Amino acid sequence: MLHKKLFAALAILLGMAVSFGAYAQNITVTGTVVDELGPLAGVAVQSSVANAVTDVDGKFTIKAPSNGELKVSCLGYVTQIVPINGRSQITITLVEDSVMLEEAVAVGYGTQKKTNLTGRALKKVPNQKASDN
Repeated sequence: MLHKKLFAALAILLGMAVSFGAYAQNITVTGTVVDELGPLAGVAVQSSVANAVTDVDGKFTIKAPSNGELKVSCLGYVTQIVPINGRSQITITLVEDSVMLEEAVAVGYGTQKKTNLTGRALKKVPNQKASDN
């Protein structure tokens, strides 16, 4: 009977240790996202646990599994998947996406390539104060 109680107690302790171990694997990762010109603001950083956005200095802080990875994306740049490998400090360099470099112009009903708008007549609208609307 004593053996059964001891076995039950050990099983409970082992179960608690496994659950705490799984929880403890999440770490806080801080880092900076840059391109060839310097820090990038407004870059999306995602882990399987949380999401973050870089500040004006390109810095971010995010919770993530120590053996997980970060998905780093920004319009005009190639999305990168960066393995964490237990690191708590990471610097990520994004590369411009040459496909995204083609100019686009925003219009009221969608977007059009700038080349599709060339040659079309534009109506000149006089400047008005916002209160005149």
